[in-house]
Amino acid sequence: MQEKKKKRGKHQPKGLIILHEDRDVVVVDKAPGLLTMGTDREKVETAYYRLTDYVRKGNPKSRERVYIVHRLDREVSGILVFARSLAAKNALQDQWAGVQKHYLALVHGVPPQAEGTFSSYLV
Repeated sequence: MQEKKKKRGKHQPKGLIILHEDRDVVVVDKAPGLLTMGTDREKVETAYYRLTDYVRKGNPKSRERVYIVHRLDREVSGILVFARSLAAKNALQDQWAGVQKHYLALVHGVPPQAEGTFSSYLV
């Protein structure tokens, strides 16, 4: 089966695939290795920075922006939700405790048991 590649438009953010976008939210698939938000050492190579540039359509003077609803670790790929207004961000974060999260891990080798719980650090 051939994998479909999404086309990146002129202002599509590198390292992010837009899964859904409307007037309230932008939902993206984040690539591993990309920070969700900036740190003291890295401010530009982040999902937040790239998505802000995307909603501003490359115009740094635009008032458009996104708000971070939740984060994923740098090493992790997965779905991120950004709000397009402070009201949407607050509404989503107020409900975040009720969100059901699912994680998938690939392992090398055969686990000793068919099922169970494995608890460890990512690195």
